[in-house]
Amino acid sequence: MIEFDLFRLNCFLNDTQANDFKRIVISLVCEFIFDNNNQEIKLEECYNHIIHYHKLEIDKDYFVSIVTSNKAFEQIPLQNDISLKLTSKKFGEINDRLKEHSIEVYIEKFLKNRVYSATYLESIKSLLYQAVFENISSFSTENLTTLITPQIHSNFKNDEIEKFNEFLEDQNHEKNTAVYNVFLKATEFAIITSGKGVKEFSKDLFDGKIYCLDTNILFRLLGIGGLERQSTLVNLIKSCNHQGISFEYTSQTLQELKKTLAGSVKYLKVAEQKYDIVALGDLTESEPQLFNEDFVLHYSKLRAKGQVNNPDQYEIRLLSDFRTLESQLGFSLTKGNIDIPEKDKRKLSDYLFKSKKELPYGSRYTKTAANIDAYNILYVRKIRSDNNYNYIDVKSFYLTTDRTLNVVLSKDIGNIIPETILPSQLFILHHPYTSNGEQVDYNLFLQFVKRRTTEFHLKGSEVLTYINQIRKQTTSKTELKNILLVYADKRYDVSNEHNIEERKVRPLQEIIDTIIDKKLEQGKADSEELNTIKQNANDRIPIINRNTKWTVRVLDILLSIIIIPLTILIVKNITSDIKILLLVTVIAELIKFSITSKTRLWNYVWRQLLKFTLRNSNYFKLTKDENYISLGLKEFNSLDGEIWKKNKNHS
Repeated sequence: MIEFDLFRLNCFLNDTQANDFKRIVISLVCEFIFDNNNQEIKLEECYNHIIHYHKLEIDKDYFVSIVTSNKAFEQIPLQNDISLKLTSKKFGEINDRLKEHSIEVYIEKFLKNRVYSATYLESIKSLLYQAVFENISSFSTENLTTLITPQIHSNFKNDEIEKFNEFLEDQNHEKNTAVYNVFLKATEFAIITSGKGVKEFSKDLFDGKIYCLDTNILFRLLGIGGLERQSTLVNLIKSCNHQGISFEYTSQTLQELKKTLAGSVKYLKVAEQKYDIVALGDLTESEPQLFNEDFVLHYSKLRAKGQVNNPDQYEIRLLSDFRTLESQLGFSLTKGNIDIPEKDKRKLSDYLFKSKKELPYGSRYTKTAANIDAYNILYVRKIRSDNNYNYIDVKSFYLTTDRTLNVVLSKDIGNIIPETILPSQLFILHHPYTSNGEQVDYNLFLQFVKRRTTEFHLKGSEVLTYINQIRKQTTSKTELKNILLVYADKRYDVSNEHNIEERKVRPLQEIIDTIIDKKLEQGKADSEELNTIKQNANDRIPIINRNTKWTVRVLDILLSIIIIPLTILIVKNITSDIKILLLVTVIAELIKFSITSKTRLWNYVWRQLLKFTLRNSNYFKLTKDENYISLGLKEFNSLDGEIWKKNKNHS
């Protein structure tokens, strides 16, 4: 049998209706029979598969009543059992949905439309699997292997992540629905089969919930981390607000927010004296993909736009925005007094710190952060009281962006529901059942799913020092940007999802030297090539002069020998009036006399024709070299403008 594939679950279930235990059971039985090519399978075998492979806790009589009453199956009586197979209609429906609506189909269409290599299909699928895994890991700890069978990859290349994000951003309603349903049904499956007391979802499941916001959530709401992250969180909280869901933050979180902000402002004051923050602000506008959205970047952007003029104004601006957000989004400082024993906080803090150090990104986790997290987690536990193992009874969660914190708290806790919840989990839990019939905002959800690569982008504080270093050798804004682009690319080339191998990163100075040297070498090559072109153009000046002279000679011959006599003959044939003939003859002779070389008329024509030819040459169009025109006229002047005169150089 083919192993259970969570991504195919949306092909067995119908949209968002599969939010109860019975539908989950039916879908799993359908999947089991379908993977056995719709051969007859005994009811007993189906039951054993459900309880042993998928580890569902279900009474056999209840299982039999669910399956035998469903019209998707043909039932063939046996002596001591019943055989099951899918009806031809149901089998056809599933087969058609797999061919038309599986995730693979949408990925293949996306790659074909963008003319991308088909090899990206597996990496996009793997990234989706990992994202699903991260979102359901805290809902089901014992039978995750039955949910996601392929190996979860942790390392992806930059271009793979970019293609994955492009796939999510691609405006395709059917694709968006399919991706959303995968996450939705994975969450439903994880919770319903986790033994945590939920048999059917409804909006009542989330009544009275209180979410405690961590410091990073608050900073993202203020715009630290970029406009996209700010927008997604603001919209998420707004979507929950009208359902009566409460958001708050603890005094410990507020202290950390103010302390972190004060530290950043202190650094910015020093940076204002040592570095060119205005240049950084300009770079953030022209090359936003270069940077990790930190405090320095956020400040430089506001300063470049004239919204703040110094770090003190920046601090006041953020604190003011924070109070405005409190009013607009309805979150506030925790009310009441919940005592958290210092001993308990220290014990949990040590556990979090030690456990996080064993995980990717763990080296960046500080004791201070562990203390704040420990306090907030214990605060949530106090609100929950003893109701920490059943989703219906759980009343509080700690809303955080820290996926690894979710992983730590999900370990070795049996049926206890972790205190932490991710923004994407909050969306997937609340939106389908509490939106009062509103359409799902797929774009908002998919922004939570996107894989971030900001860990490998340049930090604002780094770039400030880089600007100073680069400007020791070049003041060009273009070169400044190019060097930083190359450096950022090199950092990512030696990185994986979790860290940058700094020992492999080419030093910035080496990149500066390489680019400057290359520029100089290119300049030298360009100069040599230009000199060759210039010499060739100068060598052609005598030829151009001679050609234009012969052109004027031809005009002189045509006019003097052919056109004037021919004109007199034509007039003579038209009229016999002696006066008219005499007048035409006199005029023709005067014209002939005036255009002889002695009057210098041809001198002027030759000069103008020469200038026109020189200015329309390829060399002059490329270089706009006025000296080239001067050389041509110098050559002209050496002949005294006489079109029939010969000298030692020209005929």
